[in-house]
Amino acid sequence: MMKLENLREETESALYGLTADDSLKYRILQKAAQTPAETTKKGFHPFPVLCSVLAVLLLLTVALNHVRPLTPVEPGEMTVFAAGGKEEGSTSVFSSINASDIVSMELTSVGKLESSEKCAQLLSMLQQESFPAADEKWDNNEYLIISTSDGQSVKYPVNEPYFLYNTCWECQSFFDLFRNSIGK
Repeated sequence: MMKLENLREETESALYGLTADDSLKYRILQKAAQTPAETTKKGFHPFPVLCSVLAVLLLLTVALNHVRPLTPVEPGEMTVFAAGGKEEGSTSVFSSINASDIVSMELTSVGKLESSEKCAQLLSMLQQESFPAADEKWDNNEYLIISTSDGQSVKYPVNEPYFLYNTCWECQSFFDLFRNSIGK
C-alpha cells in the first residue's frame, strides 16, 4: 500500500500528465484519509430456518391426517381400486356366485348338503360375515366344493375357520352353521 505523502507523485505517474484542479485534489485526499467502513456480511441463522421447516412439516402432517382416500367398507368386503386411481367400489367374498344357482355344498371333512335353501343361507353368510385373515398354512386336503345348476363345481381349500378365495378369509359361523345343517 502506498503512503499518503507519495500520493501526488503516484497519481501523476498513473494519470500520465492529466491534471486536476484543487477541488478534485482535495476530495481525493479527503477520501484517502478516511478509514474504510467495515462491511459486515449477514451470516446464516439456522434457528429460523429450522423453525420454518418444522412448521411446514407440522402443517403437512395435519393436512395428510385429514385426507381419506377410501371410504371404510363392511367386514367381509374387499375394497378394489386401481393403483393410483380412485375408489371404484367394493367386492364381497363369493359375490360372483348366485345363491339360486347352487345345487349343493360339500365340506370334504364334514359331508354334503343338498338343500338349496340351506346352501343359499350358507352362501349369504360367506358373503356377509367372512373377513380377511392372516395367511394360514394349508397342510391338509380339505375343500369346500360348491356345485351349481349348470353342472359346474368350484373347489376352495379350507382349514377351519379359514378358506382361500384369492386370499385367506375367516368365517367360523359358516363352519358352525354347516355342521348344524348336516347334523354333526
